[in-house]
Amino acid sequence: MFRLISRLGSGYCQLLTHAPSNVLLAHLRTRRDLTASLIALLLGGAYMYAAAVCTVLVDRGAPEWLYATTGLFIWNGLKFAFFVPVSLALFVTARVARPGHAQHDDFANVRQSVSEGS
Repeated sequence: MFRLISRLGSGYCQLLTHAPSNVLLAHLRTRRDLTASLIALLLGGAYMYAAAVCTVLVDRGAPEWLYATTGLFIWNGLKFAFFVPVSLALFVTARVARPGHAQHDDFANVRQSVSEGS
């Protein structure tokens, strides 16, 4: 029984790692610029809009199974919305952890290039 539960659980984890929104979030997590958070913000808004459209369609007489897609749209929209602060935190930590990133070194390089140019 334990072996069956273990195999089913690992298969479910494999399924979740290959879900399109999770693959996109994993790709965005590797980016080191702020466009990743902008993309996530726009996709989160698009998912929430799609959920609102599905809800309106059901209210106007569409089949009620659209509530299932509404739930998926809301879940994915929240995943992308919560990724925005995570993305900003990852960006800041990547910039701070960059070797040779001391503020006085940057100003010293600017002063040196200005003095050499004049």
